[in-house]
Amino acid sequence: MLKEGTIKDILKVHELEKEIFSQPTSLDTLKREFENSAIKYYLYEENNQIIGFCSIILSLNYAEIINFGVLPSFQGKGIGKIILSSIIQKLKQEGFEKITLETKKTNTRAISLYKSLGFKEMGKRKGYYEGIDALVFMLSLKED
Repeated sequence: MLKEGTIKDILKVHELEKEIFSQPTSLDTLKREFENSAIKYYLYEENNQIIGFCSIILSLNYAEIINFGVLPSFQGKGIGKIILSSIIQKLKQEGFEKITLETKKTNTRAISLYKSLGFKEMGKRKGYYEGIDALVFMLSLKED
């Protein structure tokens, strides 16, 4: 089940990040993000355990996914797709027009997921991740 996170979830998110990422977000940064009304955290729970999350900056008519992850033991099981599909639907209903995100050029699983959801590659940031290029993606939510 996907739910909106609150400041009470900060330690759980921090632990989750430590299991997913080699360089997790610091507690201080997480605290600032949770306190920022323009940033939303969405947490995916199964059996009272948070196994995935997505954080988003909301700005006028567009949203930027700033962080997204699923516990390694749950990866490849469609959880990431459930999380992102739910968020895309929610943002569409709220009138947002586009979603942007970036990922390491080498993160082929994430790139495949984003493309399967309709994200289009829009550009590249050379050497953005410690010498590894970042690919920038965008999904239009406007009805044509």
